[in-house]
Amino acid sequence: MHGCDAVGSRSAPRENRSRGTVCGAVHGGGLLACAPPTTSTSAVSAPRFAVDGAVPERTTLEQGWDDATRRAFWFAPQGSRIMPYVWFAWLEQPDSQALFRSTAYMSMLGYLPATEGLDNPAGLPIGFTTETDAKSGEAFLGLTCAACHTNQIDYRGTRYLIEGAPTLANFVLFYDRLTSALEQTSADDARFARFAERVAGASSGREAAALRERLRGLTADAVARREANALPAHYPEDFTSYARLDAFGNIQNAASVFAINEPGNGHAPVAPVSYPFLWSTHQSDVVQWNASAPNTPVIGPLVRNMGEVVGVFGNLRIKPTPLWQRLWGHDLSYHSTINIPQLGRLEAWVSTLRSPEWPAELPSQPPHLLQRVRRITSGRARCAMK
Repeated sequence: MHGCDAVGSRSAPRENRSRGTVCGAVHGGGLLACAPPTTSTSAVSAPRFAVDGAVPERTTLEQGWDDATRRAFWFAPQGSRIMPYVWFAWLEQPDSQALFRSTAYMSMLGYLPATEGLDNPAGLPIGFTTETDAKSGEAFLGLTCAACHTNQIDYRGTRYLIEGAPTLANFVLFYDRLTSALEQTSADDARFARFAERVAGASSGREAAALRERLRGLTADAVARREANALPAHYPEDFTSYARLDAFGNIQNAASVFAINEPGNGHAPVAPVSYPFLWSTHQSDVVQWNASAPNTPVIGPLVRNMGEVVGVFGNLRIKPTPLWQRLWGHDLSYHSTINIPQLGRLEAWVSTLRSPEWPAELPSQPPHLLQRVRRITSGRARCAMK
């Protein structure tokens, strides 16, 4: 899932009526479009938590970013909403009382632990964000580009962090375990009591009952999403695993199943590929491995990144308008949490990202491969599809 984000609009949530057109313009370094106004702000209202585990020291490489840009890319929200942020901070692992967010557990899933800070109040891995709903003031957990486009190479005790590189994470396993954790928390009384005590300050009473009801609703949605994206029974269990995902399939189901509430539209995502690297994206005429997405200035990145947000829990709901609105040509209304200004900033950051130079500490590359790379990249080499 390829896309990018940074400070959101504070406009009040409302529905938009559209005939299905999208327009965009560049303004102030960001993308503006006649898409739904975001109902989010990047101002962090989530409480601070200590990192649950160790965060390793890493060596960064020169890629055109300073530390501030790097950190902004890691944690700038884009409109993704998985669950309330405090819920995830206290959610336990399936079949365990250990926290789901522990660095050991998230590392097992392939995500890279990061230090706690104002931009990362629970000390979550790179690419896990917090975004505050402008109406309710509640902070939500989400994903951003960095979760799928940051990698780490370990060599002789040194951990090299590569910005914009394909992740080795297992998104399908992450979501399966997350859904199982929600199921167990909503169903098991003792487990829920611990959760409610931490989240609501009480394990029983009216507030705890309301929390459980809301948790059950979120769990039902998570189970439905997991089932819609499940592989056919005859596929190997690890068909989609670490370092690869059928992002198109997940995005399609998010839009064609859940956005319009049509369960029958689901298709199993059975075409997993490795995640693409991000450097040089802005120089390409087309993007995606199959060159299916035109990279036309403004509109190309906008459409690509909006689709990416929808695929990683961007809230999108589309429904028919009342009859009186149809008389005016407004056939559909839609509501979305997609953060358009943030997408513009993320795309701008990615445009300055450079491929990393080969560290001198790593084994040297074979000369014949170096010569081949130089031939390919010299001048204005282009890839032609035949």
